[in-house]
Amino acid sequence: WYEKMVSPFVAARSEGTKVVHGKPYLPDIQVDKSLSGDQLLKTLHAVLSAMSLLPEPCPPSSCSVTPVSGGITNALYLFKPCNGEGSSPLLVRLFGGEGMIDRDTETDTYAEMCAYLGRITYLGRFGNGRVEGFLEGFKACTLKEMRGLAVVKEVKKIHDFAKEGDLEVWDQFTTWVGEAEVAMKKDTCTAHEYLCKVDVERVKSRLEELKAAVPGLGLEPCFCHNDLLSGNILMSVEGDARVYQVIDFEYGGVNYREFDIANHWNEYAGGTQNPDGIPDYSLLPDKEQRLLWLREYWAKEDVEKELKDVETFMEINNYYWCLWAVVQSGNEGFEEFDYGRYAYERFIQGQKEGGFC
Repeated sequence: WYEKMVSPFVAARSEGTKVVHGKPYLPDIQVDKSLSGDQLLKTLHAVLSAMSLLPEPCPPSSCSVTPVSGGITNALYLFKPCNGEGSSPLLVRLFGGEGMIDRDTETDTYAEMCAYLGRITYLGRFGNGRVEGFLEGFKACTLKEMRGLAVVKEVKKIHDFAKEGDLEVWDQFTTWVGEAEVAMKKDTCTAHEYLCKVDVERVKSRLEELKAAVPGLGLEPCFCHNDLLSGNILMSVEGDARVYQVIDFEYGGVNYREFDIANHWNEYAGGTQNPDGIPDYSLLPDKEQRLLWLREYWAKEDVEKELKDVETFMEINNYYWCLWAVVQSGNEGFEEFDYGRYAYERFIQGQKEGGFC
């Protein structure tokens, strides 16, 4: 699709450059993710000072740090400098999911998307995290709030972003299948009541069949978010109107828009917002709701073909997050989130979408 580009972060580390995308980049600074309280405050203050993101004077005693809920991959913190007076709050993101996400590519995408959308703000990066502007007045959508048709234009805007890159979804599947096969051999995974029922070989063979069928659909790749769940769609109420903004492009890349839309519809069922990892598939959009969504997106009445294409990817997308959760089960365990149950639920739903159960 496109020639693969080398991230400027790679060159910066090689050349010792401290500025990338016009913002500070300090790759040698690492923040211990186990820190909390005063230790965390002082550490983040030191990092932000080194990045020249704090006003002067601004001692740690005048600042505050508060955990922000909403992410299961990353740790998020709201940092308020100088008692919140005369200085904007900052969002500090400590990366998680080591090995699953290319943070160079992801931060390139995030910085470029900030410039494209002209709203969200990239402020800089350090070794295991990033600093962003905090979106005051916005909150993460509930499952009900994310269903609004006003979200459609935000999704369309992302798909219109001219981002170069390779179509990597099938390679991602290959990688995760291999990692999932390794994870399923771990004692903790085989002992899990639900994870042990996930048939990775069945997922692998089914994906091979679907991959062979997709070219016949005549679809055009574009830039996609790939993780349009409720926590990544923020909402602000302005008068009688709701304003939406999509955030967190860590899984973003060139893909089929039909995958992205299928992902969004699958996320109507939730699952990651609760520790038990159980989606409610009764919340999936029915046919009429799907048609309304697609008519809004394509600005035309006849979208039956488009609906069929997206529904093909409903099955594919379930396997995507099934494999992700299997890999996370091996890497993270089940203490904070039941990746095993979530993997099982997405596997079974994928089989249902394919007409196998």
